[in-house]
Amino acid sequence: MTAKPITDALRAQIREELPEYVEIRDAHLRDRVIEAWAMALSGSSFTSIRQIQAAGNPNSMVSAATVDVGEIASAHDARGKIEFFDAVN
Repeated sequence: MTAKPITDALRAQIREELPEYVEIRDAHLRDRVIEAWAMALSGSSFTSIRQIQAAGNPNSMVSAATVDVGEIASAHDARGKIEFFDAVN
C-alpha cells in the first residue's frame, strides 16, 4: 500500500477527533502526537481514528453485555492514555 499524503486537513481532522490533545502540556509532544496519528492514518486503509477499533486483538469477540460497543474506538483509547500521561506528569 502506498502511503497517502499527510496534509493540514488530515492534521485538522485528527485534532477534531481527538480534542484532548490540547491537554498535553508540552507543545512539542502535542505536535508529535498529531503527527504520529497522521503518519499512522496515511499508511493505513483507515481515513479516520474513529474507524480503528481499540483492541489488542481486533478480530476477537467482545461481549456486548460487558462493553458499550459505541465506546470501542481508538480515539476513546487514546483519550485514556492522554489522561494517564497528564496525571503522571
